[in-house]
Amino acid sequence: LMIIQSKPTSEPAPSNLTYRRILAPVDGSLRAEYGLSTAAHLAREHNAELLIAHVIKPPELPRRTPLSAQDRSLIQQVVETNQEEASHYLKSLKAHLDGKVETCLMVEDSVAEALHALVEERDIDLTVMNAHGFGGNPRWRFGNMATNFLAYSTIPLLIVQDFSRNRLAETKEETNSGELLVEHHEISTQDRPVFWENS
Repeated sequence: LMIIQSKPTSEPAPSNLTYRRILAPVDGSLRAEYGLSTAAHLAREHNAELLIAHVIKPPELPRRTPLSAQDRSLIQQVVETNQEEASHYLKSLKAHLDGKVETCLMVEDSVAEALHALVEERDIDLTVMNAHGFGGNPRWRFGNMATNFLAYSTIPLLIVQDFSRNRLAETKEETNSGELLVEHHEISTQDRPVFWENS
């Protein structure tokens, strides 16, 4: 398990540590793309393959009775629209990155299960993700997806923290000790990845 500052360093990677395939999940948010910047940096350092993955979750229509044909048609329309937008989104990200970059677009009911399955299917040996995605609630140190991978990932995990320490709510332990467990770096205009400029 690795938790680092969100700003990549220029220091060379350790000579005794090599990654072959790196997974970078993105959800369409700028925060997730900031984690992608770190993943791309590591992929270049290790000459590794970078797999950018996005999972589309079909909309839920709570019903006490089975969905009607109209309901199913509506869901399909939303999914197809999201697929088209996500495809353009992934192509745009890939176009701004150098090296061995692939993209993967999936439609699954569970985003977490889809990503864990992808790790096994593609023989991923490092997952790099942002601490928060669209939600970005500073009350929680990690968002839902990061928390899930912290608990259940079977491979090395690197989480990029995007909130500064003065915006994150301290835990009771940290308040009592007067220390923070993780260093933080606030996303600013100067730190944004190059490919944001044309996104």
